[in-house]
Amino acid sequence: MTTYVLGAGASYHAGYPFCSTLWAQMMFWVIDSQPDPTYRQAVDTIVALNGPVTDVEEMFTNLDNGRGVFQALVEGQRTGLKRAIRRCLKDYFRSIADQHLNASLYAAFAEKLSAGDRIITFNYDVSLECALIDARRFGVKNGYGRSFVATWDEPDSEITVLKLHGSINWIGSIFGGSTGSGSFENSLGPRPFVDNSESFLPTYPSHVLDTSFRGGGVANEAPTLILPTYEKKFSVSTSVGDEWGDFYKSLWAQAAESLESSDRIVMIGYSMPQADTRARSLLLWANNKRAEILLCCSGSNETLKRDFETHGFGRVISVGAFADFCSIAG
Repeated sequence: MTTYVLGAGASYHAGYPFCSTLWAQMMFWVIDSQPDPTYRQAVDTIVALNGPVTDVEEMFTNLDNGRGVFQALVEGQRTGLKRAIRRCLKDYFRSIADQHLNASLYAAFAEKLSAGDRIITFNYDVSLECALIDARRFGVKNGYGRSFVATWDEPDSEITVLKLHGSINWIGSIFGGSTGSGSFENSLGPRPFVDNSESFLPTYPSHVLDTSFRGGGVANEAPTLILPTYEKKFSVSTSVGDEWGDFYKSLWAQAAESLESSDRIVMIGYSMPQADTRARSLLLWANNKRAEILLCCSGSNETLKRDFETHGFGRVISVGAFADFCSIAG
């Protein structure tokens, strides 16, 4: 079995930004496209407090924890800002998908996979899933791993996609669909549900693709997106406490199991930034030192090679970039 690890460099060819340019490109989109006015208000508030955002991860870390310039805000104001920014991120990524950019490398990549392979991705977008669906390699029923207990009527997915930082097509169900006063267990439901009401996956019907979804309101602040901070929290803070901690724990456990059981690990467009401390630990401290590591991360390959070899991996090969891997025969 092969496990593929994808970062922003894998989705870049489809029009999505690197983290280093995320804020600037999203801000230009907000100004030019004038979507929901709350997005412009949120962006203007952050810039007014922070000044030009040169380190988006530092800015989000301070916003998330009420540090630095964001100490001037009360908790409710910070919560509102984070909700607006997460929704803005979701709609910005959706706008890129709506441009119908050609994700040619994902199409070629989909054809190279074998049944049973797993993909660990830190990207929010669904361009990868769309390419896998077109190649008849992915299904919603169980394609996102065992954390989703969907009963959607379709064949099992050949490929599993584990999205450790969330996804723009996952939603939270307010109070788990409960309508009775005081009868709910949490405010977002037990876990995310796969949503297609906005046709994120064009070949699927336009409704929630999970018959265990009980209905009711849908959380509209995009809670499934883990903000790019230096201190990522793999849960969602709500008025009734932190939620979905077990869900994210399950996702990360499945990722660890995949890496441990793989004959080959292919890194594509993911440089293992220092900000991703949990991901670096997951990859570098895996006990599966016998696995072959293929690096397809362009200019980051040499640094990654040293990191993996320092941590005991004996077969580390630099392939080049994503396009180089897709061009390899077989």
